[in-house]
Amino acid sequence: MYNYPQLVTASLKLIFRHFSQKQETISAIKQVQLLITYSDSKNYKQIKCDLEELRLLVEKSELWVTKKKSTNKVLCNNSSIGHHQHPGGHEGQGSSQGHTAPRSSQGQRPVQSRSSRAYNQRLLKNLGVHEAMIELLQIQYDKKNDRSMNEIIQLVHIFIQNFCYRNPANQNLIHQNFNLFLSPGILECETACFIYKDNANLCANLSQSTVQHYITCIEKYGRKSEYLKFLQIIVRSETYVYHRKAQDMIMTGLMDSSEEVLHFYTDSSSIQSLVENMKSQIGPLDPRSSLAYHVDLVNLLACCTEGKNVFTEIRCHSLLSL
Repeated sequence: MYNYPQLVTASLKLIFRHFSQKQETISAIKQVQLLITYSDSKNYKQIKCDLEELRLLVEKSELWVTKKKSTNKVLCNNSSIGHHQHPGGHEGQGSSQGHTAPRSSQGQRPVQSRSSRAYNQRLLKNLGVHEAMIELLQIQYDKKNDRSMNEIIQLVHIFIQNFCYRNPANQNLIHQNFNLFLSPGILECETACFIYKDNANLCANLSQSTVQHYITCIEKYGRKSEYLKFLQIIVRSETYVYHRKAQDMIMTGLMDSSEEVLHFYTDSSSIQSLVENMKSQIGPLDPRSSLAYHVDLVNLLACCTEGKNVFTEIRCHSLLSL
């Protein structure tokens, strides 16, 4: 065969094309999703139509002064797609960290089976809706005075939370743009929780700068339990798998932080204040109260010492001795 150069060349081209097309075919097959029911087909057509309109609006974001109402409507359709709303209903009771399922655009928790949720999440991913949402988050606007845009961004976060909920593949996709969520905003912090929740791979590759960001937020913007919730999530998963690297980084960050972060009731006068706060507490605990912050901080220290981590146990004892 080597005596016929043209035949050799043609054979090699055929082999290269075969293997190239093979990889392309495998990649394309992975994105194929069967629309079994009429409802699935209807959802697909509606999402595709809304996505085209949304992408057009993102491209013309400078004209949004007259387009905001239309954008808001499109996002409402997609932020809760496939969710059957029920007043006060929710799926599950949340993890041991108290982090529950994301709300829909109407402020209610979705009620749907796990397979149905995963199906809708995959459909949205295959259509690339998350890419349009990421582009929306990068648009510059007046956060203090632009109420309509704030509503749109809130809907974007609701979508991303539903998109990531118990879906490691989607969490990894959104995490590629995690810098968009590294801000002191509570909404961004809540979305960051859904990106990392129960994702062992992301928690194992967490950077010290991410941990330090939330500790710094407490120092600069006040004691807010939402920042502590994120730190709790990266330490321990719902299946009680402990991430030692995250434990060490959090404890190191807490040891180097100011008294604004380490708010404990250790002396007699502060303990009396704690008792009075507990007595005055009626009904559910206010997440913005000093008592809620104290409870979450102690819970965080407990999470950091679980799993027989001697390093964090010693440091925790120096912060809050028995």
